[in-house]
Amino acid sequence: MNKPLFVSEVEIKNKTLTRFVCLPGEKDPMITFNPKRDSILDFLKKQNIKVINDSFGVYYIDRRKYGVEKVKWDACVPVRQKIEVEKPFLYKELPACKVSSVILTGGYDLIGKALEWMEYRLKEMNIEAKWPLIEIYVKEEDTPITELQYTMVS
Repeated sequence: MNKPLFVSEVEIKNKTLTRFVCLPGEKDPMITFNPKRDSILDFLKKQNIKVINDSFGVYYIDRRKYGVEKVKWDACVPVRQKIEVEKPFLYKELPACKVSSVILTGGYDLIGKALEWMEYRLKEMNIEAKWPLIEIYVKEEDTPITELQYTMVS
């Protein structure tokens, strides 16, 4: 398989503990992800809690296998420390771990092809990765930049 032009080579990274506030979602995130993220940002602003990094999504169901109607995900905003939240918001943590990562430069419709590339390369490297998939939204303008990460199995 040839590397698509819109995706980087696979990198292995050490990820630190990530604390975040989230709102769960179902089905197509293209419809409701941004409003959920914006609700989290409004909640954090009212609490005087600063956001530390780019927002991200944690995707628990592979839409390529099960279809977009079955997708379950969290819209997430990172925070520095554990905080108390009110429903419907949730506070969660992703533990420190190793991840495989690629950078996608282009529309979200290319995520499936970017994941195919990453999975192909990981198989070549004899590395097993597992869901959930983490999508970090680095830039969301005309040409989005998204970092895609799988947790590595030790």
